[in-house]
Amino acid sequence: ARSEEKAPLKVLLVAGGCCHDYATQSRILKSGIEERLNATVTVVYNPSKGTDARFEIYENKDWAKGYDVIIHDECSASVTDKPYVKRILDAHRDGVPAVNLHCAMHSYR
Repeated sequence: ARSEEKAPLKVLLVAGGCCHDYATQSRILKSGIEERLNATVTVVYNPSKGTDARFEIYENKDWAKGYDVIIHDECSASVTDKPYVKRILDAHRDGVPAVNLHCAMHSYR
């Protein structure tokens, strides 16, 4: 048996926007993941209730740096700003895995 402990998985959870209770979802997802996995979940939350929710973290081209996986739990269906969307997608095109929850599938088209 190995006595070394592995470093926790670094998870970024981005949540907010239209149509769901993202404040509650963020708390449930963070605690549920951290209780079940060796993981540290960082939550970026925007309380906007619109489909135009934007996230300051995405303004930086290296927004995903240091994370092992990103959970997208946002509804930003009206956000079509090409440079903004490109920054989001580039992180995943460069290899950072993503999990898209429900409304995230309607975002950044």
